[in-house]
Amino acid sequence: MITSFCKSMCDFSFRGRSTKREFLCFLALSVLISLMFLTVILFIAVTVLGLKFSSENGLILPHCNLNPFGLVCFIVMCLLFSFYVMFTVWSFVSGSLLAIRRLHDMNYSGVCYWVWISAILLFFVSETSILTLFLGYFVISGVLILAFSNSFPCENKYGKVDIEELSMQITKQNG
Repeated sequence: MITSFCKSMCDFSFRGRSTKREFLCFLALSVLISLMFLTVILFIAVTVLGLKFSSENGLILPHCNLNPFGLVCFIVMCLLFSFYVMFTVWSFVSGSLLAIRRLHDMNYSGVCYWVWISAILLFFVSETSILTLFLGYFVISGVLILAFSNSFPCENKYGKVDIEELSMQITKQNG
């Protein structure tokens, strides 16, 4: 699972095919690593630096004197946040290329991915709640389709079929 994730993070090609297992491993580990980053950052912010949430102002950092320990924790939190942003950008780029290869594995063009990305962008700038719900449904269903659809069983114009993936599909179908 980890080797598949590392391979996906370092494969900056949109040519070829990607299996369902590779996509699921990438998705699961990306979410897990992001949650770990955010948990540590929020732990430092809340417990050490005293960050509080106000319903009126959102997140606020109360005025406090930072002792040397607090200053070191603040620097560590800023570094972790910087690494988190770099990880997020890197995983978005490599995840986009992986999604295109996954579409190739299902015998679809990578253009479908860019339609999906435009829906994500519309989701973030949408002001209408009905449109937001529809676009949210569209985005989530797109991830689920990529994650759980079977591979195209034959060789296609994007490459050869992964024999391991094909044998798993046949075993599932036969029970």
